[in-house]
Amino acid sequence: MSHDNGVSVYGSLLNRSLYTGFYSVALLNTGGVLVLLLAAFDTIPSVFTPGWLRMPLMMYLVGLVLAFIGLFWTHLTGVSLLAQSLAGRLARGHWLPMLCSILSYGLSLIVFVIACWLSFALAGVATHYEAMQSGLPDSHPPLLPYYD
Repeated sequence: MSHDNGVSVYGSLLNRSLYTGFYSVALLNTGGVLVLLLAAFDTIPSVFTPGWLRMPLMMYLVGLVLAFIGLFWTHLTGVSLLAQSLAGRLARGHWLPMLCSILSYGLSLIVFVIACWLSFALAGVATHYEAMQSGLPDSHPPLLPYYD
């Protein structure tokens, strides 16, 4: 259903691009969670013990939550654009939910990058611990990360 002023065409393009943003950041963060879980269960070889993976896993999950919050705001943007399309005029009522969804997706991407950086930083620390462990006598208990 298209109006002469193109509100519905604009709305469908905007919604499609916002949904593509959701799928992108959700896929990135889900991939990070999957790789860390596979490493924790020793399905793929890694230098990590499961205790080291808590912080990066939490960051990836925060990224997923931000992606779903962005999806919520994308839905509100779509509802606002649909109401404008039915009224036959383009107003600025969709800008706030659109801005919130873009901020959520952007924060989700930033959290993904931080989680990747943290994973690689922890890999260096875990490799260092492994090298320290190999230099200890056989009777020494293993070095593990501190648990609360």
